[in-house]
Amino acid sequence: MAKDAVAICGHGRQIKYLEKLKERGMPISSFLFSGRDGLGKKTIALSFVASLFCKEEKAPGALACGNCENCERIISGAHPDFPILAGEEEIGIDEVRELKRRLSLHSYAGSYRGALIDDAHRLTPQAQAALLKMVEEPTSKTLFFFVTSMPYLLFETIRSRLLELSFMPVPEDEMKRWAAANLPEAEDADSSLAIAEGRPGRLKRFLETPGYFREEKARIAKFRPLIQK
Repeated sequence: MAKDAVAICGHGRQIKYLEKLKERGMPISSFLFSGRDGLGKKTIALSFVASLFCKEEKAPGALACGNCENCERIISGAHPDFPILAGEEEIGIDEVRELKRRLSLHSYAGSYRGALIDDAHRLTPQAQAALLKMVEEPTSKTLFFFVTSMPYLLFETIRSRLLELSFMPVPEDEMKRWAAANLPEAEDADSSLAIAEGRPGRLKRFLETPGYFREEKARIAKFRPLIQK
């Protein structure tokens, strides 16, 4: 796995808090990661979970090595003990039932298990109700990460049982250092930083996909005259 796939950009306060919880044996088991899209919420959640399984040496700025079998499976969502629930339009009751079935089986790695619910605001009411029961009575070493840019769409009964970590835009100087260390040959780094809006995921996509950056730059140029009027 490429170095930039595991190096974390910003959010030092949230990472330190998670690492302290790990040192204490994870006394909290259910989390809500909230904030705008592209801030790195999902990346940090998966990298942190990978660190619970990883036994190899990690690179500077990373939570886990990113190269061992456990890391690759966790980060890709292919680990049998820690799947990713996601859906383009909705996450339904069938997906939650399948998760419950998987968590009822013996652990593959004999360690932590659970799930990351990506874009958790896409959960249907039935799916949220089923997840609420699982969050209320988690089995030993079971972790849940709800990741969303719209936390207000979750049931209050679920939100009240989750530890919420809010993610804010990353300062431009931190993003610049991250880009220089992880994608030093990328073009238009300064221009990409200017319109990334403090979102590392957005910056990473700009630098890795020049065509996407050009499209976004053209879109902004098209609407700028309207904003300035």
